[in-house]
Amino acid sequence: MILILTEQKEDSVNKVIDWLIYYNFEFIRFNESDFISKFEMEINLNSTIKFNLKELKFSEISSVWLRKGAFNYQISNSNANQSITSYLFNEWNSFSNYLMEEFKFHGSLVLGTSNDLKYNKLINLKVALNAGLLIPQTLITDYLNHGTTKFFKENSIVSKAIQDVFTGKLFNKNVGTYAESIKIPDTKTGDIFFPTCLQSIIRKKMDVRVFFLNFSLFAFAIFSSSENLDYRKDDKNSQRIVPFKLPKNLIIKIIKFIRNLDLNCGSIDFIYSTDGKFFFLEVNPDGQFGRLSYECNYYLEKEIADYLCFQKRN
Repeated sequence: MILILTEQKEDSVNKVIDWLIYYNFEFIRFNESDFISKFEMEINLNSTIKFNLKELKFSEISSVWLRKGAFNYQISNSNANQSITSYLFNEWNSFSNYLMEEFKFHGSLVLGTSNDLKYNKLINLKVALNAGLLIPQTLITDYLNHGTTKFFKENSIVSKAIQDVFTGKLFNKNVGTYAESIKIPDTKTGDIFFPTCLQSIIRKKMDVRVFFLNFSLFAFAIFSSSENLDYRKDDKNSQRIVPFKLPKNLIIKIIKFIRNLDLNCGSIDFIYSTDGKFFFLEVNPDGQFGRLSYECNYYLEKEIADYLCFQKRN
């Protein structure tokens, strides 16, 4: 049996499930909105967990797919003390992490990760360097001045989030953050702001996204007529997407990178510069792959279903 932890509106999961049904494989889908309640679990060598009036035997789960989901418990209470709520959340998070280890203990194949450290963008930049990958020149700071220009050796740089993009509502408008070009002021002292990530601008020929499943790599190149630094801001009609063959030396470095992070699924973004170099930007263990699958005929939903159903267990 396959256990899928995901979101209710995750279309990529629906397409993988179509293949599971075709293969006649049993599965359980658990969405983030499906809170656990009335549960009990005894810790022994043959553990089972009972929740929502159901019993789940760890030994019966052959594969677990973590796709933007987790075991959640309803903790929030408007009358609760914030410190207590935070404490209870950490308590549940520790138990939820233990459940993942319990599946591994029983030999379940786990696709994806629940470890937030593996999604820390700054840590991943350092791991990429250690794997031999190039990254843009990067500085974390809370102010700009003429010294910043000396560091980057140019007066235009990229400003981006340290970790997550912001999406929300400001002044009654839906807004979101992207990587943006900014000018460095020619002053000795600049304004103080919240610490942010600054990177050198890479003159790009194209963007390259790599989806990896275990150590199989699937890549596509994105050519755009837009001058946006972040291709996610482009009108899709201005883009051309084609399958891309990665050079062997880059494949070796990518495999070393994902092995060092102990990841088995995700998407990696690169910039291919005008002078023929690949620059690592970030890795997302929950990165989207639907467009890559469809436009490049990679049939990644089938690849994932095959991995969950037929990959040899520990």
